Amino acid sequence: MIKVLVILIFRTIQGSLLEALQDFLCIIYSPLPTPSSDTLIENLKLTQLQIELDCTICLNIMQKEGIILGCGHIFHQDCIQKWLKRNQICPVCRQTVTLQSLQS
Repeated sequence: MIKVLVILIFRTIQGSLLEALQDFLCIIYSPLPTPSSDTLIENLKLTQLQIELDCTICLNIMQKEGIILGCGHIFHQDCIQKWLKRNQICPVCRQTVTLQSLQS
C-alpha cells in the first residue's frame, strides 16, 4: 500500500492528478497471480544440462541439472517450484505453465 501511495504522490507532483489516479486504479484492480496446482509442481522433471546456464530467478549458475518448462526456459528446481506455488506463468515470457506444456 505504501508503494501505491508513493507512486500516487510522485505522479501528482510530476504530472496531472488524473494520470496519478489512473495509475492508482491500475495497481489496485490488477489481477492477483494464480498459483499452480500441486499436481503440476509434482510433474516437473529434472533434465541433465550439457552446459552451465544461469537461472533467471536467482541468477546463480545451474551446473548439472535444471527444470525446462514447455516454453523452453530453464530454472533451478527449487527456484521454479517456489515460483509456481505463487504464480502459474513462466517468470521470463509470461506463458501459462500447464501439465500439457510440460509433457510436450
